[in-house]
Amino acid sequence: VAVEVGSRKDAPPAMWGHAIAAAQGKIWIAGGRTRGLKSKLQRKTFCLDTETLAWRAVKAGRGSPPPAADASLTCCGEHGVVFFGGHTGTTSASSAVHVLHPGTGTWETLDVEGCPPPPRGQHTAVWDGDDSLIVFGGTAAGGAALVAGEVQV
Repeated sequence: VAVEVGSRKDAPPAMWGHAIAAAQGKIWIAGGRTRGLKSKLQRKTFCLDTETLAWRAVKAGRGSPPPAADASLTCCGEHGVVFFGGHTGTTSASSAVHVLHPGTGTWETLDVEGCPPPPRGQHTAVWDGDDSLIVFGGTAAGGAALVAGEVQV
Protein backbone atom coordinates (compact mmCIF):
# COMPACT_ATOMS: atom_id res chain seq x y z
CA VAL A 1 0.00 0.00 0.00
CA ALA A 2 1.44 3.37 -1.00
CA VAL A 3 1.00 6.18 1.50
CA GLU A 4 1.51 9.85 0.70
CA VAL A 5 3.84 11.33 3.28
CA GLY A 6 3.91 14.94 4.46
CA SER A 7 5.94 17.74 2.96
CA ARG A 8 8.47 16.80 0.35
CA LYS A 9 10.61 19.78 1.38
CA ASP A 10 12.94 17.65 3.51
CA ALA A 11 12.30 14.35 1.72
CA PRO A 12 15.25 12.50 0.16
CA PRO A 13 15.88 12.99 -3.56
CA ALA A 14 15.30 10.14 -6.03
CA MET A 15 18.31 7.88 -5.50
CA TRP A 16 19.66 4.33 -5.51
CA GLY A 17 22.32 2.41 -3.57
CA HIS A 18 21.11 3.93 -0.29
CA ALA A 19 20.80 2.10 3.02
CA ILE A 20 17.64 1.99 5.15
CA ALA A 21 16.77 0.88 8.69
CA ALA A 22 13.94 1.35 11.20
CA ALA A 23 14.54 2.31 14.82
CA GLN A 24 12.49 3.96 17.57
CA GLY A 25 9.45 4.70 15.40
CA LYS A 26 11.50 6.26 12.63
CA ILE A 27 12.83 5.15 9.27
CA TRP A 28 16.40 6.22 8.56
CA ILE A 29 17.92 6.49 5.07
CA ALA A 30 21.63 7.14 4.58
CA GLY A 31 24.05 7.30 1.67
CA GLY A 32 23.22 6.38 -1.90
CA ARG A 33 23.54 8.07 -5.28
CA THR A 34 21.25 10.54 -6.92
CA ARG A 35 19.94 9.37 -10.25
CA GLY A 36 20.62 10.96 -13.61
CA LEU A 37 23.59 11.88 -15.75
CA LYS A 38 25.28 13.81 -12.95
CA SER A 39 24.84 11.12 -10.30
CA LYS A 40 26.39 12.16 -6.97
CA LEU A 41 27.22 10.21 -3.85
CA GLN A 42 25.05 11.30 -0.93
CA ARG A 43 26.25 12.16 2.56
CA LYS A 44 22.94 13.27 4.01
CA THR A 45 20.80 11.22 6.33
CA PHE A 46 17.01 11.42 6.13
CA CYS A 47 14.49 10.51 8.79
CA LEU A 48 10.80 9.68 8.35
CA ASP A 49 8.73 9.84 11.54
CA THR A 50 6.28 6.94 11.16
CA GLU A 51 3.65 8.61 13.36
CA THR A 52 3.53 12.06 11.74
CA LEU A 53 4.77 10.93 8.29
CA ALA A 54 7.05 13.97 8.28
CA TRP A 55 10.52 13.90 6.71
CA ARG A 56 13.52 15.71 8.07
CA ALA A 57 17.04 15.96 6.76
CA VAL A 58 19.78 15.29 9.30
CA LYS A 59 22.81 17.50 8.72
CA ALA A 60 26.12 15.76 8.23
CA GLY A 61 28.43 16.53 11.07
CA ARG A 62 31.29 15.18 13.08
CA GLY A 63 31.19 11.39 13.08
CA SER A 64 28.75 11.07 10.16
CA PRO A 65 29.61 8.68 7.32
CA PRO A 66 31.36 9.95 4.20
CA PRO A 67 29.43 10.17 0.93
CA ALA A 68 28.92 6.50 0.00
CA ALA A 69 26.63 4.11 -1.84
CA ASP A 70 25.97 0.40 -1.30
CA ALA A 71 26.64 0.51 2.46
CA SER A 72 24.59 -1.27 5.10
CA LEU A 73 22.46 0.37 7.80
CA THR A 74 21.52 -1.98 10.62
CA CYS A 75 19.44 -1.39 13.75
CA CYS A 76 21.46 -2.66 16.70
CA GLY A 77 18.95 -2.20 19.52
CA GLU A 78 20.07 0.12 22.30
CA HIS A 79 23.48 0.53 20.60
CA GLY A 80 21.97 2.60 17.78
CA VAL A 81 21.90 2.20 14.01
CA VAL A 82 25.18 1.11 12.42
CA PHE A 83 26.34 2.32 8.99
CA PHE A 84 29.09 0.06 7.64
CA GLY A 85 31.24 0.24 4.53
CA GLY A 86 30.03 1.37 1.15
CA HIS A 87 31.57 2.44 -2.14
CA THR A 88 33.05 5.90 -1.72
CA GLY A 89 34.01 6.34 -5.37
CA THR A 90 34.34 4.32 -8.55
CA THR A 91 37.53 2.65 -7.33
CA SER A 92 37.30 2.94 -3.55
CA ALA A 93 35.38 1.28 -0.74
CA SER A 94 35.22 1.80 3.02
CA SER A 95 35.37 -0.39 6.11
CA ALA A 96 34.52 2.46 8.48
CA VAL A 97 31.81 2.03 11.09
CA HIS A 98 29.53 4.91 12.08
CA VAL A 99 26.78 4.78 14.71
CA LEU A 100 23.60 6.87 14.48
CA HIS A 101 21.92 7.65 17.79
CA PRO A 102 18.21 7.80 16.86
CA GLY A 103 17.19 9.76 19.96
CA THR A 104 19.39 12.71 19.01
CA GLY A 105 19.93 12.16 15.28
CA THR A 106 23.69 12.43 15.79
CA TRP A 107 26.47 10.24 14.43
CA GLU A 108 29.72 9.01 15.92
CA THR A 109 32.62 7.15 14.32
CA LEU A 110 33.24 3.83 16.03
CA ASP A 111 36.71 2.41 16.48
CA VAL A 112 36.48 -1.33 15.82
CA GLU A 113 38.37 -3.65 18.13
CA GLY A 114 40.43 -6.39 16.53
CA CYS A 115 40.62 -6.89 12.79
CA PRO A 116 37.84 -5.03 10.94
CA PRO A 117 36.26 -6.52 7.83
CA PRO A 118 37.94 -5.46 4.59
CA PRO A 119 36.44 -2.47 2.74
CA ARG A 120 33.29 -3.39 0.81
CA GLY A 121 29.93 -2.34 -0.56
CA GLN A 122 26.84 -4.25 -1.78
CA HIS A 123 27.08 -6.51 1.27
CA THR A 124 24.51 -7.50 3.85
CA ALA A 125 24.70 -7.07 7.61
CA VAL A 126 22.63 -8.25 10.56
CA TRP A 127 22.78 -7.63 14.32
CA ASP A 128 23.02 -10.80 16.41
CA GLY A 129 20.98 -9.25 19.25
CA ASP A 130 23.95 -9.31 21.59
CA ASP A 131 27.18 -7.54 20.68
CA SER A 132 28.10 -8.41 17.08
CA LEU A 133 27.34 -7.04 13.65
CA ILE A 134 27.66 -9.88 11.15
CA VAL A 135 28.73 -8.81 7.64
CA PHE A 136 28.53 -11.09 4.61
CA GLY A 137 29.55 -10.81 0.97
CA GLY A 138 29.70 -7.69 -1.14
CA THR A 139 32.19 -6.26 -3.55
CA ALA A 140 35.55 -4.63 -2.94
CA ALA A 141 36.82 -1.42 -4.52
CA GLY A 142 36.36 -1.42 -8.28
CA GLY A 143 33.68 -4.15 -8.09
CA ALA A 144 35.97 -7.13 -7.37
CA ALA A 145 34.12 -9.96 -5.61
CA LEU A 146 35.12 -10.81 -2.05
CA VAL A 147 35.90 -14.32 -0.82
CA ALA A 148 32.90 -16.63 -1.20
CA GLY A 149 31.48 -17.86 2.10
CA GLU A 150 33.45 -15.38 4.23
CA VAL A 151 31.52 -14.00 7.20
CA GLN A 152 32.89 -11.12 9.27
CA VAL A 153 31.83 -10.78 12.91
